[in-house]
Amino acid sequence: MNLDLSVKFAGRLNRLTNIDRVQIYATAYNLAKRHAKFMNGGKLRVYLAQRREKTRNVPLFYCKAHYFNAEKRVMASGSEYGIVPTLNQALDRIQGMLVQEKEKNVRRYNGLSDRQD
Repeated sequence: MNLDLSVKFAGRLNRLTNIDRVQIYATAYNLAKRHAKFMNGGKLRVYLAQRREKTRNVPLFYCKAHYFNAEKRVMASGSEYGIVPTLNQALDRIQGMLVQEKEKNVRRYNGLSDRQD
C-alpha cells in the first residue's frame, strides 16, 4: 500500500502527549490499511478535534478526512464519542463514496458498450 497519511490535531488534542499521538496515528494508519482496497495509493489527510460534550466521561470527537490521488478527490467527516469510532466513521464514508464512484464508472462503461452493439 502506497498511502501518505497525515494526522492534524486541533483544539484540546494539541496538548496530547507524543505517546498518545503515535497511538492515534497507528490507529488511523491501520484503519486506512483496512480500506486500502479502495484507496490504491494517494494521500489521506485527517483532521481531529475534541468537542466539549461528554457521555460517560467519553468526549465527543470530530474528524474530517480528505482522500485524494491523481484521479479522485473525496472528503468525509464524522462525529462520534471516542477517537476510533470517529476515524472509522469518516473512513467508512470515504470508502462508500469510492465504491459509488467505481459503480458509476462501471455502469457508464457498460452503457457505452451496449450502444456500440
